[in-house]
Amino acid sequence: SINYEVMTVITLYRKLIENADGVFIPADNGSVTPTTVVARAAYEVFLQIEYMFKEEKEISRKALSYYSTWLYEEIVFMEQQLKDTSKTLLPKEVLLAKLKSNNELLNNRFPSFKEEINRTKKRLKIKHSPKWYSLYNGPKNLGQLSKETSVKEAHAILYKGMSAEAHGIKSITNISKQSKELDPIRIDDISQLPIGFVGSFITSSTIKIVKKYLPNEFNDCKQVLTAILNSH
Repeated sequence: SINYEVMTVITLYRKLIENADGVFIPADNGSVTPTTVVARAAYEVFLQIEYMFKEEKEISRKALSYYSTWLYEEIVFMEQQLKDTSKTLLPKEVLLAKLKSNNELLNNRFPSFKEEINRTKKRLKIKHSPKWYSLYNGPKNLGQLSKETSVKEAHAILYKGMSAEAHGIKSITNISKQSKELDPIRIDDISQLPIGFVGSFITSSTIKIVKKYLPNEFNDCKQVLTAILNSH
């Protein structure tokens, strides 16, 4: 049988690694904005892992909250698609089969989570699906989520700076103060801060996951990570 807790944690961890890889690609080519934007995405995933692992006894519930919310969102999406089959991304029969499967899984395996999703929607007075971390009276948004993690003191500065770059708010800073001309798209001396941040996200998350699911490998993991950190 599928261990939905472990599956959720591993897929979330994989997303963090994927985003980290996405940071190195533009960074290696001296592209500032894409580096910062993907680092922001990695940070958002990291916050979720941090919150999920905050308390040992809550890991399973939070992981299943994540999975159940994903199932719920998939069901809503497929129902919307079936309202106008002329614009569906998948054939109608495929959508109907997936919809049936997801409904059976949510209703039979995770009924209490489905009830909590609906309760949270009422509590927050929203019509759309809530964030998984909002279930069971959790944080309403990413800002509140950060206050439940180890980076709560740095969040305001860290996230605000990356978000400004992502939303194009800092575009005026791309004008050179010396020549009054636009800076080049790619530069040679790109800041190493985003890379350092993402490296710390990976290290912290790896330690938590190995300690929880591979305790016998934990000491070896620490030695490997220590060797990597000491090599830089």
